Amino acid sequence: MPLWRRNYQVKREPPQKFELPLAEGWTKYQQPYYQRNAFGEVTIWGSVKKDSAIAQGDVITTMPEGFRIPVSAELPAIKLLEGAPAAAAVFVRSYGDITAATTSTGSAVLSFVITYAGQ
Repeated sequence: MPLWRRNYQVKREPPQKFELPLAEGWTKYQQPYYQRNAFGEVTIWGSVKKDSAIAQGDVITTMPEGFRIPVSAELPAIKLLEGAPAAAAVFVRSYGDITAATTSTGSAVLSFVITYAGQ
């Protein structure tokens, strides 16, 4: 094996997945979870549903310390209204909250995949 390859090997074990704790009013549409890889990157997979109207700023989840984004950001998501997809967004806050950056007048699904360098 070349020397450069030996120096850049990383653990080959898959990262441990944790269930994403949802705020009141939100349910799993598909299993939402988060993980940290060997490089320290945090990835969050979310497909969550709210059976009532979504207001901008509604808290979807709060990430535990150690898995929070270093700087708050607005990131893309997909909103499903009656099965029809539409562009949407979520706010990922450095204090841990992930909130809706979109609205709906009734039940909707938000799906997102977020990856960032963890703290």
